[in-house]
Amino acid sequence: MIQLTGGRLFAGKHHGAVFKIEEDDAALHLQMTADDGLAVSVRGRASTSLPAGSCFGSLQDSSVFFEAGALGYSPAIAAGHAEGFSLEARGWRVEPFEITDVQASFYDDTAAFPRGSAVFDHALIMRNVDAHWRSAPDLKTTMSPG
Repeated sequence: MIQLTGGRLFAGKHHGAVFKIEEDDAALHLQMTADDGLAVSVRGRASTSLPAGSCFGSLQDSSVFFEAGALGYSPAIAAGHAEGFSLEARGWRVEPFEITDVQASFYDDTAAFPRGSAVFDHALIMRNVDAHWRSAPDLKTTMSPG
């Protein structure tokens, strides 16, 4: 459904993907494989703190940063535009989430991302939060429609 309405009801051009999710109150494992071959796997569990060495000094610092940065852009169907969207959450509330394994084919060893150039920092999880995606103003860009 989102593929068909991408660029009309949902920002951006969307491709098909298969998601597998296993979760309980303490742990989560999410796998996504897109039709274009992109693959992501994240496994983790609830935590009480950010990992040592995180670029953020506290959960509060991280929460404030991501709440303020809840605006994103996606390549539009039409060349030269990026469609805007924002996450609006009533009662924004995040918790630390310890990642035990993360893989993303986008960051595989390539010229754009040589091995070791992308380093995972930390994860947060939102549960039982009233959240909605909203349209935001589009941008003119040099991005290709992908």
